[in-house]
Amino acid sequence: MDNKKRLPIGYSNFKEVIEKDLYYVDKTKVIEELLDNKNKVILFPRPRRFGKTLLMSMLDNFFNIEYIKENKNLFKNLYISNSPYYNELSKYPVIFLSFKGITGNSYEEVYEKIQKLISDLYNKKYYLLDNLLENEQKLFKDILNRDASKADIENSLKDLSYYLYKYYNKEVIILIDEYDVPIQDGYLKGYYDEVVTLIKNIFSSALKGNMNIKFAIMTGVLRVSRESIFSD
Repeated sequence: MDNKKRLPIGYSNFKEVIEKDLYYVDKTKVIEELLDNKNKVILFPRPRRFGKTLLMSMLDNFFNIEYIKENKNLFKNLYISNSPYYNELSKYPVIFLSFKGITGNSYEEVYEKIQKLISDLYNKKYYLLDNLLENEQKLFKDILNRDASKADIENSLKDLSYYLYKYYNKEVIILIDEYDVPIQDGYLKGYYDEVVTLIKNIFSSALKGNMNIKFAIMTGVLRVSRESIFSD
């Protein structure tokens, strides 16, 4: 009988890799480094197929307070289980979104995909709705139904971090994977200026001076300075 572990080819979900007992290169020490790091926003620019999404999935599974019951055994045989930081397991609300696949032949097409991405994110946090004020509930539903204005979309991550902070009374962690996919597509297809402005406004609103977040992590192939998504 062959008891050799299989390589996680095609897998980017940490929980799936662990539960199926696939080979996993233990990167949980990065949790210590992130918690020791005092920066609010951290960028991991790495080449394609470098394991960025699997890393982000691991961080989501470790920090996310929504997984407090189902994920308690996922890390028991990994480095972090013997670290003083293991008590941070399932302690924080997490916003996790990926811009993978957010491409199109026009800015309008990409904007619609971003609207749907954020609508789907809000749908996953639907439990927050009863804890919101009436005007907040209306805005939440507008985003959910994709009826929100462009300005509301640009502020949607910042608003969601506030709703989560208010619900849990804990700082929020934001994980943004493959931030640069729509930007690169816009550069290739002629709508770079429009899409980089949209992405810049969404990220700046959510990440710059947001008192409701503990920290944010972004992954992409290109560096932030190359894309000009933040101020100088």
